[in-house]
Amino acid sequence: NNEVAVLTDLKSATIRYGLVVGSFTATEPATATLVDMNFFDTGGLHVVTGTTKSVSNQWGGAVTSVPAATSTDAINIKFASVPYSACREIGPKVLNIVKSITIGTATAIDKLTTDPIADINTACGTSGTKDITYSIAR
Repeated sequence: NNEVAVLTDLKSATIRYGLVVGSFTATEPATATLVDMNFFDTGGLHVVTGTTKSVSNQWGGAVTSVPAATSTDAINIKFASVPYSACREIGPKVLNIVKSITIGTATAIDKLTTDPIADINTACGTSGTKDITYSIAR
């Protein structure tokens, strides 16, 4: 449930940041830029500032901004190395917070998908860790 609180905070940060920029582009926002703006200032993430800026999730995986291929109204934030069990639990809980979820290389899943929970469970699998990219709209 910590991840749900983190994503709720990131949704608020995306809305605030979106007020400043016209749209998110293929080069922005960079993770370092977002760190400088305190975008990741939430209790569930570990943020390293200074010359080497980085963010990690509660499982130690990197949290990075993944620029979209074209201008968009959403920021894509990737959480690496999420345990499959957490993936299965978190996915359905955040469908109303995020625009879509991409687990590994699976097709993006949103709340309008025919059976999003089944799709999430399939993409999360039954072992190992998954990289999850959340598309967070402003």
